[in-house]
Amino acid sequence: MARNGTYLHTRDATLKAALLDWSDRWFALRNRHPFFLMQSGNQEISEGVVEVLKTFRTHLSNLPIDVIIDSPGGEMRASFLATLVFQSCCDYVAVVPRFAKSGATLFSLGSSEIIFGRWAELGPLDPQIESFQIERRYFRQSESALEGFHASRYAQEEVLRHLDSYVDFFIKIGLSSKSTMQEAVRLAEATIGKVYSNVSPFELGSAGRMLDVMQKYCLRIMQKSYKAKSEAQRAKIAKSLVWDYPTHDYYIDFNEATQIGLLASEAPDNIQMLLDELAAHYGKTPCLGVALPIAVPPVVAPNAAVVTTGGSVAQQATQVPATTTGDGNGKK
Repeated sequence: MARNGTYLHTRDATLKAALLDWSDRWFALRNRHPFFLMQSGNQEISEGVVEVLKTFRTHLSNLPIDVIIDSPGGEMRASFLATLVFQSCCDYVAVVPRFAKSGATLFSLGSSEIIFGRWAELGPLDPQIESFQIERRYFRQSESALEGFHASRYAQEEVLRHLDSYVDFFIKIGLSSKSTMQEAVRLAEATIGKVYSNVSPFELGSAGRMLDVMQKYCLRIMQKSYKAKSEAQRAKIAKSLVWDYPTHDYYIDFNEATQIGLLASEAPDNIQMLLDELAAHYGKTPCLGVALPIAVPPVVAPNAAVVTTGGSVAQQATQVPATTTGDGNGKK
């Protein structure tokens, strides 16, 4: 099948030619067209990528599409918009050869199915924010929006644990109940209270809003891709991805994905072979786009009858004259 590489964006001409052939072999196995969203280095899903994706809408309309996604993620809003672009034009499957972390996980959540390659991984959806404290001390660095909440929860647990131990101690030495509570509170404030005071209410509130936004993005996306699941089930999935993992780089493999309710499957051997080839030879070069088949007009043979659906001859093709090498009159 001849394919058009016009809409396959990569700087490597050799890669483009190889992906045209790879796309044919993928289609032969899946009967679906592969769309490549492969990023490397410091590339990410950004507003610029979203604008490029919008140009594909008419070309992908109602086609069966497998998005081959290999991406570290990107901006929260851009990842959400990229998902809406694809959901608006086609029913797509997300195929993850190696990793689709952070915003790329959000994009995968909008698909009708996530196919995991061997060792493939998704990641949590806790947004990354600038750490003001780290920036003042060393350099600007991103951290999870959950950091402040984890710090706050840890401080609360430690205050209660220390308060209990202080109360037990003062009761054992014979202090009255009133004196015991007063002394226990004073000691707790002098120790763990200092930790709790370092959590900025402003940063904590800002992080909370971002986590809220991401959870709402998840729910909006799943209204289409997870419509077969109940509202409670979708809410549980969103909460798990946004709130329940301890670090942003947490490894969510196929087993973990199915446990939290994602629509996922493992790549069969024949598909895995193609994914291994892609990762080994082409996976380090960025690529965005799709190689669609070139439409070939039907050829009508000379003197062939074109038959209508009713079975009668509607048109008789004329004999095609022999091609000449001269001026059309048989003269050279």
